[in-house]
Amino acid sequence: MNEIKRDEKFSVLMSVYKKENPEFLEEALNSVFNQTLKPDEVVLVVEGKLPKELENILNKLKNKHDCIKTYYIDDGKGLGASLNYGLTKCKYNYVMRADTDDICVNNRFEVQMDFMLNHPEIDVLGSSIYEFKENIDEKDVRLKKMPTGDDIYIYAKKRNPLNHMTICMKRDSILKVGNYSTQKMLEDYELWIRMINNGMKLENINIPLVYARIGNGFEKRRGNKKQIALWKKMQKYMYQNKMISLTRYYANIINMYLMVYTPNSARKFAYKYILRK
Repeated sequence: MNEIKRDEKFSVLMSVYKKENPEFLEEALNSVFNQTLKPDEVVLVVEGKLPKELENILNKLKNKHDCIKTYYIDDGKGLGASLNYGLTKCKYNYVMRADTDDICVNNRFEVQMDFMLNHPEIDVLGSSIYEFKENIDEKDVRLKKMPTGDDIYIYAKKRNPLNHMTICMKRDSILKVGNYSTQKMLEDYELWIRMINNGMKLENINIPLVYARIGNGFEKRRGNKKQIALWKKMQKYMYQNKMISLTRYYANIINMYLMVYTPNSARKFAYKYILRK
């Protein structure tokens, strides 16, 4: 890989909430620092007051890594509001997203920075992931591959084309389209749609660079009825901007109702045997 120049630094953006699992949080943060290419800053947006155990983990790591910067926002704002605020605090234009219960592969940042520097036309870069429930060496770890090239824009008409916890983004590009929405749910998918509509370039590397934890109610959250109104709003935006046809508009809404009202056991089956193929 090309040597990363000193002036091509990057930030890592994370959001921390009071209900985080302390063990998962520490494991996630350690994976951010145990990288072949170290982050120049890690921006942690803390939503509300954390319990003492979580606060102790942050303090321990802040004492060890002086690049950690913590910012506090009011409780109940949600992920979109945290990232919207945090992105404005990131010092560098290249920003890696990382979740507080996932594990980054130890060369993730090096691979993505190398790609972004060699493809300056790309505004957001994601990757494939390994999904797991408890241990990354368990037998039922499954690979979630993502579309690449022009297939991303076809895929985006009906499903989220990027794994949010894997992305490397250009801060200036995100701010140019209005930053993350502060509405709860669909905050990343809605952002990608706005970027596509504004002519920006998305890409995926079909290498799994993150182990994503799904054993914490992942499928159940997909049945949250509150996302229906936001989903309809996003479909309307795509249709009005001629990103999808009227047929696709109605098909997407029907698919959302099916996903939300399908029993959780059937939803688990769909994710395991259909939606991950």
